[in-house]
Amino acid sequence: MTMPLFLDEAAIAPLIDMADAVDCLEQAFKRWRDPGVVNMVRSRARPPHGVLNLMGAVDGPAGVYGYKSYFAAAASVRFHIALHSVADGRLLVLMESSLFSQVRTGAASGLATKLLARPNASTLALIGTGRQATAQAEAVCAVRPIKRVNVSGRDPARAAAFAERLRRLLQIDVVVASDARAAVEDADVVGTITRSSTPVIAASWLKPGAHVNAAGANTSDRREIDPATLKRAAVLVTDDRAQARVEAAELMDLHAAGEMSWNDVVELGDLLSSPVCWTRRSADDVTVFKSLGIAFEDVAYANHLYLRGLAAGLWRAEDFRTT
Repeated sequence: MTMPLFLDEAAIAPLIDMADAVDCLEQAFKRWRDPGVVNMVRSRARPPHGVLNLMGAVDGPAGVYGYKSYFAAAASVRFHIALHSVADGRLLVLMESSLFSQVRTGAASGLATKLLARPNASTLALIGTGRQATAQAEAVCAVRPIKRVNVSGRDPARAAAFAERLRRLLQIDVVVASDARAAVEDADVVGTITRSSTPVIAASWLKPGAHVNAAGANTSDRREIDPATLKRAAVLVTDDRAQARVEAAELMDLHAAGEMSWNDVVELGDLLSSPVCWTRRSADDVTVFKSLGIAFEDVAYANHLYLRGLAAGLWRAEDFRTT
């Protein structure tokens, strides 16, 4: 029996580069308002032993559609993306996407930072030290001249070990702050990447002109930023409003309280595709990106890596594995 091309993490890892991933998403979101682009809101099924996550999208202008699936269980999470041709429905490639997903999530924050943060931003505060945190730091450093990262985590020993790894990777100053407030107060860019059910930052901690990437919470029972931070934002951005209506608890709370209209929330693609200039108006504006992670980003980046591999001769479109 023949099987379509399968790419494991080792096969795609040499092609993964954060600056390239940010650029890929920037080019992709320029297509956001094209009628051939359709993003499906993530669907979740909850059996007793884990959570099945399914998300799909069509990138018509690029000629592909696809979906990502992952099962979150106590022991592990495994991610896979299937990429198909729009022209004939052919399965082009099935790829493992754990590292891929970390980089894609970081790249979305990197793109938002590129479009919203002050050009001279030099200090990043990072709240959270889990597996997604490194990519968040890499992405911000790829688009702004960051000289110092302030790290805050619940476990001091883990935070110290994470800071040392990040210091070696980025070759910049990385310090462990005494607490989240100390990390945030002098930061130009603030990133939250936690699973917290209660806010981990407060509006009163943010300096004028700060940009916030809230990237850890994408379920209705998690909240990383307080309502005052959202209300302080001159520009409030998310990947996809439709998905935010069911996953962005902080925004859902504010809307339910009658303190926010969904029309106040700008989609990331609008920053690139809308004739209206959605950006900071002054150096003191606070801006917020509420990141959820959407399938359109996955499909666009998967196709980008697939095509790069073809161009580099790492695989062929007609490659098959026989079992």
